[in-house]
Amino acid sequence: MIDDIIKKIAPTGVLRIGVNMNNFLLVNSKDKSGVIDGVSPGIGKKLAKELNISFELVQFANPGLLADAVNNNEWDIGNIASEKERGKTIDFSNPYVNIDANFLFREEDNFKNNNDIDQSGIQIAVFERSAYDLWLTENLKKAELIRVNSIEESHKLFRENKVNILAGLKPKLIEEMKKIIIIK
Repeated sequence: MIDDIIKKIAPTGVLRIGVNMNNFLLVNSKDKSGVIDGVSPGIGKKLAKELNISFELVQFANPGLLADAVNNNEWDIGNIASEKERGKTIDFSNPYVNIDANFLFREEDNFKNNNDIDQSGIQIAVFERSAYDLWLTENLKKAELIRVNSIEESHKLFRENKVNILAGLKPKLIEEMKKIIIIK
């Protein structure tokens, strides 16, 4: 039975683990041998160990590139947010972690809910092709999403008052709030 599982999920005999290097919550350090570590590589390494096969960490600069590579036979398993658009080409397991994405806005804007945010003239900075970008694209109809190539760039737009709202991962937004308070 294990051989059938290996043939199914690691047809090359090596478990190729697709890793989104841009998610600081899932890739956060290196192990003693210098190999990237964190939740994403850890799950893959554990699975390889259970199957008694070797593994290879295949690194991607962002989640969009990881999702795109599914059709290029570059990885066997990967840690990427389950999302409707991605589900057209990727088979997802049941969720094993919940990562909160939220909004950060200035106090004077006084938004109360998503309907307040989804208005013409509202600009939201978002890391392009992140799970929250895909969700916002599907669920907001009037607000304008300002897509950028990195989390840092989205935060910079917000800090420089070039957008009304910053969408992002909750821990990074909390970090941003602390910077804003220090600047004041």
